[in-house]
Amino acid sequence: MINIDSLFADDVKKKKEGVKIPVPGIEGAYLLICSYDQIAFNEAIKRKRYMMNDPENPTNEESRLVVAQVYVEEFIKGWGGIFENDKELEDTVSERLRVLGSEKYERLLNVAIAEMNNIANFKYEEKEKAKKH
Repeated sequence: MINIDSLFADDVKKKKEGVKIPVPGIEGAYLLICSYDQIAFNEAIKRKRYMMNDPENPTNEESRLVVAQVYVEEFIKGWGGIFENDKELEDTVSERLRVLGSEKYERLLNVAIAEMNNIANFKYEEKEKAKKH
């Protein structure tokens, strides 16, 4: 018999505080991400619409920046071990926004989005069960 906890229980602390996810292809690099929440995303987008010149018809660049800002502020809480031009990037909101809001590094943002939607990253595990395995 399989209990619902073993398949669908979330670790609320992991979802809200985040988990470190390795960045593919960069040894030692990680993203600290929270679980994606559609309601929080939609509400944050509504709050950021003021940044657009014409909120009903935003440009691609405006849309990219607003979406990246929401992801960085709400779901991507940190990173480490990521270098650009042989210099380690600072772990600040402004630096994450500069990088993840650029078209040049869109794939890195997509990695973060995919991982924040991966339910296995936020699965609840009972300490006793985890110790036995």
